[in-house]
Amino acid sequence: MADKDIFGVAETGTYSTSAPNPHVDLAGTSPTGYSIVQLFGGAMANAETATVTIRKDASNWAVYSGATYTTGSPNIVDLSTGSLLESAGSLANADTVDMLGLAPVPSLDLLSDVVISTPAIDQILKYDGTTWVNAAHSSISASAGVSFFPDDTAIIAAGAENTYPVKTLAKYPAGGVEDVDSIVLASNTVPYGEYLYDAALGSTSIDAGLWKFSFYVGVSSSVGVTSLSSNVMRVRPGTGTVSVTGTGTSRTATASSGTPFATAAIDASANVIDASWLRTPKGIYQITARTSDTEVTIATPTGYGNESTVAYSVHKKLFNVSTGEINNVASTYAGMALVEVSTAQPAYTIELTDKLGAFIFGTSDGSRTVYFSHNGTSKYTYFQTPLATRHNDLAGLQGGSATERYHLTAAQATSATSVATTSLLGLAPQATAPASGIISALAIANGETVRTDKAIFAGGILKIEAIGVAPAPGDQITGTLYVVVPE
Repeated sequence: MADKDIFGVAETGTYSTSAPNPHVDLAGTSPTGYSIVQLFGGAMANAETATVTIRKDASNWAVYSGATYTTGSPNIVDLSTGSLLESAGSLANADTVDMLGLAPVPSLDLLSDVVISTPAIDQILKYDGTTWVNAAHSSISASAGVSFFPDDTAIIAAGAENTYPVKTLAKYPAGGVEDVDSIVLASNTVPYGEYLYDAALGSTSIDAGLWKFSFYVGVSSSVGVTSLSSNVMRVRPGTGTVSVTGTGTSRTATASSGTPFATAAIDASANVIDASWLRTPKGIYQITARTSDTEVTIATPTGYGNESTVAYSVHKKLFNVSTGEINNVASTYAGMALVEVSTAQPAYTIELTDKLGAFIFGTSDGSRTVYFSHNGTSKYTYFQTPLATRHNDLAGLQGGSATERYHLTAAQATSATSVATTSLLGLAPQATAPASGIISALAIANGETVRTDKAIFAGGILKIEAIGVAPAPGDQITGTLYVVVPE
């Protein structure tokens, strides 16, 4: 099976256990120092005959000089020097030689399930579901990533119109009084509520990487299986408004514009963990069914009063993490036990205005209560994301000391790097004056002296004498203008 990338040749030799190590001496003149690459036939006894392939060392393979010869005999050649190592017998002109199927460094694109197309620097091999292909790697945050901490500051409190509260998810621990929250279970899964980072992430992607969750938990009884889990939610502000109609515990929510309830944007489900949720000014409600891109069915408490043309957001699950079975019987802050969970997630495409939420659930196969703690200083439930810290969130950017830096808006940056024109307040020097019009300039206080050697006169000095009374906006100023031109 000759091939351009097949290395080695079949040869007959005698196996020996003598020093420097077990080797095979080829028939004829043995090339000194050549070691076995591959043996065929399993274990061998001393002096047994074997078919082998040889190499000089780890970097210099012996290779047949060709599969088909026009003249001469096939040879085994040292790749580093090109010198003849061992004759492999004579062949007639144009005879085909069968090579051993041994490729010490095969090309990737020779593998049957690999397709390499126009490779580029820094690409990696990825599985696309059918074959392995070359592609750019996903962006991964180089830093530890942004951490988020639950805080009981209410965004929307639970009540007659809202079964589950929406509370604050902060980038920094709130400290304060130690707090333990609880979820009462009865052989079911019950939502606690959502912690929401109520600010735009300002990015078009959540980086691929490792998410680390630290849960401090307890349970009322270790009998059976009880767990705590969290849905990481993509929170997308809605386009236009939403109105809710109907009565009872199942109602219709209709968006005024856009496609906020497209199949790719939500997951409608009777299962609380799998479902997406709709948030309105009154609360957050499970989306149980989808009618169209603008209409869904939501679960509501009986005390809920319908809302009309209100702002809203759609909360879609990205992934769920669970503590697994909790056996720590405790209900106080001091008794909470740490459970750490890590999950590697791909990159998630988001919009600049999207936010992040963490929806907490308790699950049990019996009648039990599950607890989790936060706040305080020692047993603070939180999670770490692969989100990179944004430049605008760094400390010391807008200070006043010599070592701190200042932000410029886009407009300020344009002024700082542009010359003054009749329509632009520019700070960069200008070589020549415009043909006509007034150049925008910074205000000059009464009594100040201004010098320029470029703005109006190339090489000259412009001197403006002070006037007695500061003019009002729009006043015409008269006076003497002195221009001193160097000799």
